[in-house]
Amino acid sequence: MASGRGMFKTKGDYLAHQSLKQLLPGVSRLLGEPEMEGVSYLFQSSNPLVDDIRLYNEVDKKFLGRIYALVCEARIQHPRDQGAEGMLLLSYRGSLRKGQPWFKTARRGGPEKLASLLNEDQKLLELLAKQDLEYLKIHWDGQMKRWRALARPLGGSYIWVALPPMRYRVKLPTGHDKYMVEAMDRIARDIAQMD
Repeated sequence: MASGRGMFKTKGDYLAHQSLKQLLPGVSRLLGEPEMEGVSYLFQSSNPLVDDIRLYNEVDKKFLGRIYALVCEARIQHPRDQGAEGMLLLSYRGSLRKGQPWFKTARRGGPEKLASLLNEDQKLLELLAKQDLEYLKIHWDGQMKRWRALARPLGGSYIWVALPPMRYRVKLPTGHDKYMVEAMDRIARDIAQMD
């Protein structure tokens, strides 16, 4: 694994990557040692439906700072893409407090059959309720010929602010790495049931 600063554009990028590396032991206990691909970490899944699971930082540029948010992405095999246009988004019932998670199609539509399968999977919904996710998106990638499930938890991020100078890491709560991996496996299983 590369560890030098040469592949990073800024010191903030380097420090955020070091923060990401601190999350690897928990996921490695579940999936084995990762390979480094660019600035992301690639884990081979034991689930035959999942090609791989990637961990990387998604960068949100803010005035005088950046948020490096953890993204857990699974690329999922499925032989057909019928009705796969559009995107599914995780939402929560309830207006004042976080309620029951459920999947809905994006504004432009999405695979209704998959949304129904995911919403009927009580084990998946329980796993998602245990996590604090900023988003979970599921869509068919026509170029990759794979489904992609992308989860962005609220924990696991790194924040860098220029003025006043601040750098801090938002810890990923205990067990969230396990819940993310298990949720990706359940999503892959539900996608396989679409035939």
